[in-house]
Amino acid sequence: MTASVDSTLSTAVEPYIRRTVTALRSAASEHDPVKEDTTLQEAFHEAGRTLPLIQKALEESPAELQGVTQKTLESLRECHVKAEICKAIFLAVADAQPEKRQEAYKEAVQKRSKGRTVEELVIGIATDICGLGEILVIQKHVEGLRGAIDRLSKMEPSLPKAKTDGVFNNYGTGDQLNAPGGTVNKSTGSGNQFPGANFSGSVYFDKEGSREHGP
Repeated sequence: MTASVDSTLSTAVEPYIRRTVTALRSAASEHDPVKEDTTLQEAFHEAGRTLPLIQKALEESPAELQGVTQKTLESLRECHVKAEICKAIFLAVADAQPEKRQEAYKEAVQKRSKGRTVEELVIGIATDICGLGEILVIQKHVEGLRGAIDRLSKMEPSLPKAKTDGVFNNYGTGDQLNAPGGTVNKSTGSGNQFPGANFSGSVYFDKEGSREHGP
């Protein structure tokens, strides 16, 4: 029974790989016409240059695989989805007038990927493929893909990230740390916390450790 299930899952892998390879190839071809455009950030172009590396790795995965699980299929499905989004974004940029490519890119990222830049999508694909390296029998490509991930991770983002302010409340026990980019407010144990607030006057602590603000 197990052998039959493994065989079925292994057979299901091939269509996902084929579709992902096709999407990656198309995305790379859409990047090609704009690869010299200096109005687009280097991370955008590095993402485009990384697509063929992932494509080549997947193309060399053999037809017969061992150890395929449902999680393997889910990872490949996610890779295919991200590759299709990359293709759509690169196409939108390539179709735009040269002076409008940056704006077209920004709009495509918001519309197609909910704010994820092409380098974030490519990092996600490459990371998933590295995690599947042994199952897909493409270990020799893993080091190169990890190098690409490292390069992309260190580059200035192809689009600036919008800054968001959040309010964090902690009630009861446990630790709370706010998001990066601001003052860290840590709450431990029981009691209330008032992050971001300014107090004047006296502060009293009862026996249970709760804070009360005096006049």
